[in-house]
Amino acid sequence: MIRTNLNGSELLNPVSWSHPGGINAFAAGTNNVDYYINLSSGQSVTITVAATNLCGTSTRNVTFTTSSGYRVYSNPAKDYLTVEFDHVDYLEALPDELELVSEEKMKTVWSVKMKDEFEKKAFKASKKVEFQVTDLPRGVYYVRVTDSKKEKDKQVELIRILLD
Repeated sequence: MIRTNLNGSELLNPVSWSHPGGINAFAAGTNNVDYYINLSSGQSVTITVAATNLCGTSTRNVTFTTSSGYRVYSNPAKDYLTVEFDHVDYLEALPDELELVSEEKMKTVWSVKMKDEFEKKAFKASKKVEFQVTDLPRGVYYVRVTDSKKEKDKQVELIRILLD
């Protein structure tokens, strides 16, 4: 649950707000209006907030995004690098692709299409993708997580990993 206080110098009472259907959201409070938004892991929503006073109305769009629902460990890594997901029941909850990219050459050393992993029973049971990194040169790498479902354009997240 995301809790935010949108009352402040730029938003004066009365405050009205709207959001797209399909999310659990409500407002509470009097002078300090608190808005509660219940989002699933990896979900994003934009609400429109309008504040009115004697000078007119000010409108702002506020976007909330929950965490992606995965962890990358161990860091530093010696033998294996693991990406563990919170939710593997639906393909839509997973990113499109995972890649390991070397910092030195910015070259992809491995990549995984999550659609392929999703179809494996072992992945559904463990909720993990493991990569053996024993044979890779030691140094700095990035796990690149690509997810086209979060925004209109592809969203890419980089997680810095040290191979020790």
